[in-house]
Amino acid sequence: MNADAVATMQSKLLRFKLPLRPYESTALDQDAGERIIEFCIELRRRVVEGILKFRPRRVSGIFNYAYQWAKIKSMTIEKIVGDLGSRLIDYFYEELFIAPYYLHYYNIIDIDLFKYDLFWEVSE
Repeated sequence: MNADAVATMQSKLLRFKLPLRPYESTALDQDAGERIIEFCIELRRRVVEGILKFRPRRVSGIFNYAYQWAKIKSMTIEKIVGDLGSRLIDYFYEELFIAPYYLHYYNIIDIDLFKYDLFWEVSE
């Protein structure tokens, strides 16, 4: 996977937690930052795993597989970093949008990108 895309998602999550100035009391500690980064990487892994394992025809297959894990995991992380659940769905859909194109680009799956239409409504 492209490291820049993972870094972008991590930056979005961390942006809400980092202080404007380093001496502010709201500074994010290293442990919380690492948990957010681990969550982002695991979310991407589960989305890709869902695509490769199930070869879904609709996004609901991956949604059911990975989102349930993400929802439970975000609740445990929220105790440390604050409100994550309200933004979780945005990050999840971003991963669902990006993953098929990376897998196609790196020749892991062969799809017709015009017919695939982000695999939201695939029919043959």
